[in-house]
Amino acid sequence: MLRMIDRLAGWWLDWRMDRIIKNHPAAQELGLKRAEVDETGYEIIVTSPDIIYLADQAADLLESQGAENYVQFDMMPRADRGLRPIRVTVQWAHGQSPAQKVVSLKGRVEELAEALKLFARAADDWDELPGTKSARDVVPLTMEPYREARRVLRECSKKEEA
Repeated sequence: MLRMIDRLAGWWLDWRMDRIIKNHPAAQELGLKRAEVDETGYEIIVTSPDIIYLADQAADLLESQGAENYVQFDMMPRADRGLRPIRVTVQWAHGQSPAQKVVSLKGRVEELAEALKLFARAADDWDELPGTKSARDVVPLTMEPYREARRVLRECSKKEEA
């Protein structure tokens, strides 16, 4: 029963939107100036009062949230369409996207993991030298991060092997 009500409501919303657009010529205007596709994606330049309004609202959203780079929010499609929720990212044009940040951070984590491996090897070699104090005795303040780093490296190694 609810599915039928959702479908009827969806039909009514479509019908209503079609009527609004037919009765308001300004809503029909979409001045496509340019559309290009390159290796970074699409670039579409359009002049439309609705697009300008959307851009203004997006900028206001970023400003009101004090967003350094972007904000994200979830949206629910109409129930009659049976679609999953979506996440919308609004970002300043010259900032990094969340996906770009992830790639950058993954690279940095890999660099740090390599540095930790070198540190761990050096500390193990130091401990094996006869007549020397243990690296743990020489640098006691670094040992807790050292142990934690070793634990993380062991877990990462196990995951890579699996």
